[in-house]
Parts: sequence; structure tokens; C-alpha cells
Amino acid sequence: MSCTNPIVVEQGESKTIEFDLTDTEGQKVTDLTDWTCKIQLRRNDSAKKLIFEKDVTDKNEAGDEFVVMLLEEDTDIGVSKEYRLGILFNNATTGQNDKDSRDFEITETWVFNDA
Repeated sequence: MSCTNPIVVEQGESKTIEFDLTDTEGQKVTDLTDWTCKIQLRRNDSAKKLIFEKDVTDKNEAGDEFVVMLLEEDTDIGVSKEYRLGILFNNATTGQNDKDSRDFEITETWVFNDA
């Protein structure tokens, strides 16, 4: 993963996020065949409470990024900058793995669906 900017999502919003994988030379892995991806959202405090965990199987059209669809129920949590999203990549064929994490922020929503 090359981007270190925090992921910012409005409370209760659906959002698509893409994650790529880089090799030991810092080059983007272009073939994710045999790779798996798991994400965990946790509180970024001493307790590190697990909010949710997902196995990510969808990939973009090029097959070089994992695509995560966060649903409304995933982001309908407390407004806070104190979350951390952990990403684990694993290749069972080669035994390789890689992990990363990003700051994750839930902001207050100002548009409501009152239907």
C-alpha cells in the first residue's frame, strides 16, 4: 500500500476502498492470484477493541487491487478519529504475507434519509 492518508467515512455511509500490495522492492504486485486479503477495524487505543473483520475476495478489473465495500452497518459506529484499519495479505501457495494499517476516521453525517 502506498497511500498513508487516513480513510475518512461519514457515519453510516457505504464506501468502496481499494488496496494494493507491493513487493519487497516497493513495486506494485500486478497479479493477485493466490493472494487473500483480510481487514480488521479496531479502536486505536490501548484496548484495541475489534469493531469488524472481513475477508476481502473482490478485486478490481485489472486484478491488481483488492476492493472492499464498507456497508452502512460497518460505518454506523461512533464518530471518532480513533480507529485503525488493519490489512493482512497472505499467499498460501508461496507462504508470503504482508500487513499494513491505516488511520480510519468516522465523521458526523449532515444529510439524513428521513423517508
